[in-house]
Amino acid sequence: MWMLLSGAEEKRKANPRTYRLLLDSQKDERVVETIALDLHRTFPENIFFSSEDGLQRPLRNVLVAASLYNPDKGYSQGLNFIAGLLLLIVKDEENVFWLMDSLMNNILPDFYSPGMEAVRAEQELLGEIIRWKDRELHDHIQEVGVQWCLVGTKWFMCLFADVLPTEA
Repeated sequence: MWMLLSGAEEKRKANPRTYRLLLDSQKDERVVETIALDLHRTFPENIFFSSEDGLQRPLRNVLVAASLYNPDKGYSQGLNFIAGLLLLIVKDEENVFWLMDSLMNNILPDFYSPGMEAVRAEQELLGEIIRWKDRELHDHIQEVGVQWCLVGTKWFMCLFADVLPTEA
C-alpha cells in the first residue's frame, strides 16, 4: 500500500536495476563513514539492529544508495531512523530505498535539502502553536533564549521515528 500511495512502486518499476547498480557503484567514503557512525545509534535497543547479521547491512545499503541517488541532498542524520523503521515494517530493502526516495523528493523535498528550509519553517510553526496553546511556556522559552530549532529538530528530521516503540 505504501509503495503505491507514495509513488515508490512506479519509480521502482521505471528503474528496475537502479538500486543494484547504486550498490555496486563507487561510493563517497566520507558519506559511508558518516552512515557507519549512525548505524549503531539506530534503534540500539532493538535486536534487529544489534549486528551486521540483522538489519544494519540493509540499513547501510539503503542509506548509501539513497545518498548516491540524491547527490544534491546526500545523507543527513535522521534518515537512518526513518529507513530503519521502514525496514522493520516493509522488510524489503529495495522497497525501502524507493520509499525513501519518494519521501526525500516528493513527499517532503525541502526537509532533506541542504538548507533544510521546511524543517526550519516547521520549527517556527511549532513555536507559534506553543504560543497559541500555552502562552506561559512559550514566553518562558523565549525568556531563557532557547531557539525552537533546539527543541524539536531531531523529532522533525526523524519524522518522530526515533521516539516510536520499536522493541522486538
